[in-house]
Amino acid sequence: MDDRSDDQLGDRRVGAYALGAPLGSGGAATVYRATAADGRAVALKLLSPAGERPHADDLARFDREIGALERIRHPNVIALIDRGVDATRGPYLVTPLVAGRTLRELAGAPLSPEVALVVLHFLASGLTSIHGAGLVHRDVKPENAMLTDDGRLLIIDLGLALDPEHTRYTQEGAVAGSVPYMAPEQIEGGAIVPASDVWSLGVIAHELVTGRRPFQRERQREEVAAILAGRYAPLSDGDRRVSAAFEDMVARMLQLDAARRPADARAALAMIDRQIDWVDAAAGTLGGGLDGELAAIAESPQRYAEAIAPLLATTIANAAQRALDAGDPFRGVREIDRGLAYAPGDARLTGMLSGALASQRAVAAAPARRSRRPWLIGGAVALALAGGGVAMLLGGGVDVDYSDPASVTASIFEAARTGHTGHLSGLCDPLGENDGDTRRICEMTTDSDDWREFQLTFQGARVLGQRVGPARAEVEFSFGPGGSRGETMNLVKRGDRWYLASF
Repeated sequence: MDDRSDDQLGDRRVGAYALGAPLGSGGAATVYRATAADGRAVALKLLSPAGERPHADDLARFDREIGALERIRHPNVIALIDRGVDATRGPYLVTPLVAGRTLRELAGAPLSPEVALVVLHFLASGLTSIHGAGLVHRDVKPENAMLTDDGRLLIIDLGLALDPEHTRYTQEGAVAGSVPYMAPEQIEGGAIVPASDVWSLGVIAHELVTGRRPFQRERQREEVAAILAGRYAPLSDGDRRVSAAFEDMVARMLQLDAARRPADARAALAMIDRQIDWVDAAAGTLGGGLDGELAAIAESPQRYAEAIAPLLATTIANAAQRALDAGDPFRGVREIDRGLAYAPGDARLTGMLSGALASQRAVAAAPARRSRRPWLIGGAVALALAGGGVAMLLGGGVDVDYSDPASVTASIFEAARTGHTGHLSGLCDPLGENDGDTRRICEMTTDSDDWREFQLTFQGARVLGQRVGPARAEVEFSFGPGGSRGETMNLVKRGDRWYLASF
């Protein structure tokens, strides 16, 4: 056995390659800089130190990664150049040597939703090829995707990629992957499907925009408990730029039940691309289509966000005008507020406010269509002067104090008012003691068939009082013109949290 360190083995050859300095290691493998026979610099991955026999499970994973790379050819997945078994150093694989940074370096600070969408487009595109090859990646996380210096995004590690013909190569009771990015079914040892990777994509989407994972806690066991309960703060907390569509997309990706998420990366990609409405598919905003947008982001995410802000304000203003023209002043005002987050004091946006408020008052005074419940509308848009421009007290997210029954109830009103519904699934009783109406509330998104009825009921509602017992609570609230309609929301306590039960 050769007991010299890897650094001392820098002059050794592995197959047809001259081995250089190590670039990094993880698990049972180490990646080195190497030189091919034609002088090209490449990355060479070795499974184990010189002379050591690899563990059977590590060897199986290594072979599986090679097999996955051989099945996939996609511009957003690292390519396999060569593979082999060196007589001294054992199994190896060779890929292009790329310079850049992983998404971990981007995810450490909040990014604009548009920067996140462009990055997610390419990440989902690469996953689409993996799912199309019949594989589940199982380890989608920021460390396994690289934004290269020349403006490309590459998925760089397929060591855990799984298809139905593979065994999992894990010890009994163990899980493979990175826990903070693992779907609930993956943590619990259930069936792993492409929608499991979609969950991981949702975690990354949240982290890119907020700088934090949605379920992030100080201790991993607490994070696991939060993942299994599906509890996370609304994406729009503290960032008015987050659209209802973006928040709803993340909420769908993070559904506890895999069957309720987008089925695979192709379905997730469609959700992402519907929101990239400021980019001309061919020319982009900065030239070169989406590839050009990504190249600009690789150079500087902040400068890219600043460069497109005026265009976004115009695009959002157009959407606000369409909503107002369609008789939906609430959505219109929400869009105006979002536009002002990009362009405070924009003349067109501020000029639309008086018409929006007048339309909202007219809708509030009109009777809504009848249904099993009296779906009525009430309330008005709250405005505040900030700096030299107008800021809407909308779209800032819904901050829920789960220890307070009134806060849980009021958060429903806020969802109706702002259109941010991502937190609603966390209000449902985990033991399922919900009647049909409250279950419907917990599953509500702006795409729901009865979203408009939900808005008409809860916009303008206010809490009147509450009766709280050890395990049950009743919260009285009013809604409708002048608070003329009264209702009672019943809640149940599980641990230190209150959940919806019925009303």
